[in-house]
This record gives sequence, C-alpha cells and structure tokens, in this order.
Amino acid sequence: HWANGAVLTWALLRRPTPLGTDLLHHPALVHLSQWGAIIAEFCSPVVLFLRGRWVYLAVAGMLSFHLYSQLTLRISFLPHVLCVLSFLPLELVGVALLRLLRWRPTPEPAAALD
Repeated sequence: HWANGAVLTWALLRRPTPLGTDLLHHPALVHLSQWGAIIAEFCSPVVLFLRGRWVYLAVAGMLSFHLYSQLTLRISFLPHVLCVLSFLPLELVGVALLRLLRWRPTPEPAAALD
C-alpha cells in the first residue's frame, strides 16, 4: 500500500495544507505523485554522472520536487536542498558577483565636432 499512495494520503491528512487538501480529492493524482516521488528518488544518483545542461535540468527537477513537498506537506528539506545546490558550479557565482560589483558604465565617447 505504501507505493500506491496510502502513505502520501496519510501524510496529507496529518499535515493539511490548502494544496494538499485539494490533492486529496484526486486519488489518481495522489497515486501518480507517490510513484513519481519513488521513481525520482530511485533515479537521483544518476545526477552524479551528468554533465552540462543535464545537471541544471536535474537540479531544477530536484528543487521542484522539494518545493512541491513544502507546498503540499509543509515538510522542509532545507539541508538537502543546500546539498542539491552543490551540483551547480557555485564557484562561478563569486566570479559573477565580482564582475557585477566592479562593473561601471563606460562613458559614451564624445561625438566628433565637424
């Protein structure tokens, strides 16, 4: 029964939110959500082997999953969310911030007088 939505239904009843309560009125969607979570968690180690844009897509998917969990169950996985961010090239954030802070608009060259 666990994989078929019973646990998710129990959690939605125990920790009600407006979105979670609405979800309870759609048992097929609860069932699909439970299986989606199981498949996503089972496939999550694949992120370790991804490169390029696929990493960004996987991180966006993971963060969306955690946002969905927060909105439906009020369960925050903030430490895990911070770990998920480690898949992003965070060293580039510092470089981008430095460039942004050092950026100064260049004055337009004066038009040549004829």
